[in-house]
Amino acid sequence: MTQFERLSVEAQNIVNNFSYSMLSKGFYHNPLMILGASLYAINPNAKSSVVKELDNYIIDLKEELSSDQIDILKNEYTNVILSCFDQNSENTFRNGTIQITPSGLVDLCLRIAECRPNSEVYLPYNGTGEFSRKLISCKCEGYEQSIINWAISEVVNSAVGVKCNIECAALPIAMTTKEYDYIFTCPPFAQRREVISSLIHLLETNLKKDGNTYI
Repeated sequence: MTQFERLSVEAQNIVNNFSYSMLSKGFYHNPLMILGASLYAINPNAKSSVVKELDNYIIDLKEELSSDQIDILKNEYTNVILSCFDQNSENTFRNGTIQITPSGLVDLCLRIAECRPNSEVYLPYNGTGEFSRKLISCKCEGYEQSIINWAISEVVNSAVGVKCNIECAALPIAMTTKEYDYIFTCPPFAQRREVISSLIHLLETNLKKDGNTYI
């Protein structure tokens, strides 16, 4: 589990001032998501499919920030993205996204699991990447129902250097026959019947004999 540094004072001031500016212009629905999506969009490695799904949140940063300010954010890109999509912020998920798992619970599960490097991990209901963003040394696969959550997880995973295959799937849990060392999930239990059936399938089919599941 990798820890990242906080933003420099200069970068934090830019982020704060951007947020205040957006609020003053009537962008009440999470200015930080606008900043994170817009910064990702100018990343040369940005995926067009992700940019497309985040298009409603993307603006031209040159209209709000100077070139020097943009360069500062680029130099601290990873930590800026993590700040913009902070899973502990009550303001982060007010745009049709759902915070599934608080970071404290994620960290507890990962400390208990002690995932070995190169472990194969399955992440059904990946959310905004609460687990995947912290599993840098593992091989992760998974699914997410919400297209916005999926897009955010792609942004965050790429920022921290996680190489994983997370797909957007409409099914409660997209079935697979592959076996994994670990399964981490926090499903939407409002879909009770489908979720229970899918979780039983996971335990019976997708977990190696010495594997562990954290639900």
